[in-house]
Amino acid sequence: MKTIVLNRLSVLYFLLLSQYCFSQAGALDSSFGVNGKVSTDFAETSGFVYGTSAGLQSDGKIVMAGYLYHNSFSVDFMVSRFLTNGHPDSTFGLNGKVNTLFGFGITRAFATKVAVQPDGKILAGGYYSTVTPPFASLTAVALGQVQVVYIALARYLSNGTIDSTFGVSGKVVTVLYNEFIPFGGTNAMSLQSDGSILVGGNINGFYLVKYKPNGIIDSTFAVNGKLLRTGDSLNVRDIKILSDGKILLAQSGAPSYSSQDFSVAKLNTNGSYDSSFGNNGQTIIDFYGGSDTIYSIALTPNGGIIAAGTATNPLTNKGEIAVAKFTANGSPDLSFGTNGKVTLLPFGTAASVRKVLLQSDGKIILSGMANDTLVQVVRLNANGSLDNSFGNNGSNRLSFGTNTVVYDAVLQQDEKLITAGQPNFSLARFKKDELVTVALKKSISVLEGNTGTTSPAQFKVILNKLSPVDVFVNYTTKNLNALAGSDYTATAGTLRIKAGKPAGNIIVSIIGDNTREANERFALVLSNPVNAVLGTLDSAVCVIKNDDPSFAFTNSTTQEDISVDNMSVKIYPNPVKDVLNIQGLSTLDKTQISILDINGHVLAAKSINTSSFVWNIKSLAPGTYYLHIENRMKQTALKFVKQ
Repeated sequence: MKTIVLNRLSVLYFLLLSQYCFSQAGALDSSFGVNGKVSTDFAETSGFVYGTSAGLQSDGKIVMAGYLYHNSFSVDFMVSRFLTNGHPDSTFGLNGKVNTLFGFGITRAFATKVAVQPDGKILAGGYYSTVTPPFASLTAVALGQVQVVYIALARYLSNGTIDSTFGVSGKVVTVLYNEFIPFGGTNAMSLQSDGSILVGGNINGFYLVKYKPNGIIDSTFAVNGKLLRTGDSLNVRDIKILSDGKILLAQSGAPSYSSQDFSVAKLNTNGSYDSSFGNNGQTIIDFYGGSDTIYSIALTPNGGIIAAGTATNPLTNKGEIAVAKFTANGSPDLSFGTNGKVTLLPFGTAASVRKVLLQSDGKIILSGMANDTLVQVVRLNANGSLDNSFGNNGSNRLSFGTNTVVYDAVLQQDEKLITAGQPNFSLARFKKDELVTVALKKSISVLEGNTGTTSPAQFKVILNKLSPVDVFVNYTTKNLNALAGSDYTATAGTLRIKAGKPAGNIIVSIIGDNTREANERFALVLSNPVNAVLGTLDSAVCVIKNDDPSFAFTNSTTQEDISVDNMSVKIYPNPVKDVLNIQGLSTLDKTQISILDINGHVLAAKSINTSSFVWNIKSLAPGTYYLHIENRMKQTALKFVKQ
């Protein structure tokens, strides 16, 4: 198997860059391939392999299309599949790939697009050319001067075998012009909800063809299934199907190539232009007054259109990232960038975009090239501004060595980004946004203190990573066996952790006393975070540790009375079933009586100033309890058993 060896400069560049963006969204995902990258030729010995397009299966496996280049006169379709960790899937085809030959003799077939159908079948689209007549010189063939260019489709079952129910023996070939064509190709393919297929590009001019799910041309679309425009450079670059079945096209080129602009067209379901969109079904936007090339479009939930590609800056004659946003009716969205447009050059002297993707939060992912030598991914906020929380100040770059090119990108269900291109079949996966979580660090304890004093109980609230924006979280205290107002001060509010800070603190005041008692507890509970989600520990306990001389619980279940500062207290019956009688209490001042479980938790409490009290304890579960008695700073406890 051929191995890609990175040159020293690209290795050094990656190592330096990784120091800045290793843990951020936009950093390479080290769990994929080798350090986030895969580049394989599948041990192909008969030629060179080149990747062009990627798709995702419902199980997360990655499908990639491209071609096997034997020589100038022989090129085959190629489709491969990778596991979610980036390793070739040996259950697909032969060691993870399938080669498909179109025609005989001097034929060259290039798979440029791939899509995974809902039923798991895999559709590859592209084009192939064959020499006609057969006596053409090999030099002319090698230069592409004598050829007929066809649309080519092939469909595969989920295991990589050809699907014989599609077209003829699993393949479809469509000739648009039976004449010599010096250029042409398939750039776009999309599946409709009913399984129909739209394919577009430029073969001697703009073309869009619709096929039925079985591969037969749908003659009800446009003119005999084909929408054609010859004699200029207009090119279909991307196709999106709207929820109502109407079609959006990303178009580049113009009758005069030097003045090409971004163009988006909207078609009715029958292939006619939708006159309610833009100007008679098309809208055009220019960046610098020169050559602009649109490559990809994405749809927002409200019907907006994000278009991305490259615009040539006339001052430098170099390409820059160009993004435009349109409303659903084709008008520029003036809330985006400047007058609906954004151009940027995050790195180096030139940049291009081949794919635009939309995250669920509305942020915009751009995948393309920097300086024509590096894969570059960039993220914008929904308003078109650069998202500095992504990668290194909004972008990241990588190299696969010589001949690095990126053509496509996909977002996994978890919104990790995968780019696809060359050399070989090359994939890279980038980390997703790691949600900021806010949580309490741990439960705490604090000494109670004496009467007339307060002490702070400090809870630490932490983030799992630094946030670029302020994080807010509500908090409130909750009684356990400690009582707000007598043991601690009830506390509630909103904590603000400023952008770039790792943590914050919440202080609750503990009210001291001189009462000998069991340790008491209360909880602090977090809720309703803003710019974060709650972490695992969304509540924590504070133990108020009693620091007064403790009393000893007796182990006797028969003890009925005890002297407590001019009191001779008796309880009966013991064991008790429903009603506990208490006698001999002091009438000089109030006496606090409480029922505690064996862990010291207060279950019930009363304040009385009579010498006796009858307590209905029917609701208590059977078990051992203590009657805690306190009078004039003196206290004790009597043990009883509930039957």
